Amino acid sequence: MTFKFVALGILAIHLLMGGAVRAAEAPPRFGVIDWFPFGSVVSGKKEGIFIEIIDAFDQALAIKSEVVVASAPRVYRGVRAGEFDFTFSYRDTANQEEFDHLVDIGCLRPAVISLKRDPISAVSQLNGRRVAYPSIGYFVRRVLPTLEIEGFAVHQTDIMFKMALRGRLEAFIVNDAVWEAYRHNLHPDFRVPKTRWRDFSEPVFIDTLPVAISMSRNTIRSGLVSRIHGIMKEPKFIEELERIYKKYHLPKALDCLQLNSALD
Repeated sequence: MTFKFVALGILAIHLLMGGAVRAAEAPPRFGVIDWFPFGSVVSGKKEGIFIEIIDAFDQALAIKSEVVVASAPRVYRGVRAGEFDFTFSYRDTANQEEFDHLVDIGCLRPAVISLKRDPISAVSQLNGRRVAYPSIGYFVRRVLPTLEIEGFAVHQTDIMFKMALRGRLEAFIVNDAVWEAYRHNLHPDFRVPKTRWRDFSEPVFIDTLPVAISMSRNTIRSGLVSRIHGIMKEPKFIEELERIYKKYHLPKALDCLQLNSALD
């Protein structure tokens, strides 16, 4: 009887260890927020800045990641639970409790976009206005609590442009990547008519925020961390990041990295 229980115990341990090994060998899973131009699914194909950056890391690390494009709440829940090993996020101390930021991959600049007929030159001038903003993230965490606005939380970037063009908004919040993507007609389904661009004021930038690859605290893929850090020190990989950012009309997205390294 004792031998039988010992044998069963050994078998159970073997099965558990085998499962752990198979899990460790599984491809890392990235949760990417469905937010143009960072991640989207077009005709069944995943596209966007973060999708291309994942592909670049896969090439450099000789791996093949699994990528899931989903809503921001879905991605953040998945990262917290360990369903997704990695994601991308602003390196903002306000979300340090949710996951660990591993390495910066560039910077983005949140901005206020207003209309020329009633331009806004400072965040404080948003008070009392009709303003659209992303439903989750930096603006909601850091800026919205300081304002008294008639707010519209939206789930896709094109909604803000459409609302503004229809006169339903006085301002909206995007970052420079979103702004440039629409300026250069990169959206697959919606374009601002050429004659309407004259209605918008130029962006009023309100911050510069590092964007990081972030890791779930429940991941089994922590062994990739040192390799990810190593790749970011390779000039060839940095050149590939520059190529991706230039494709999306963000030639200065990497300018902040050297400064951040000096401060860290």
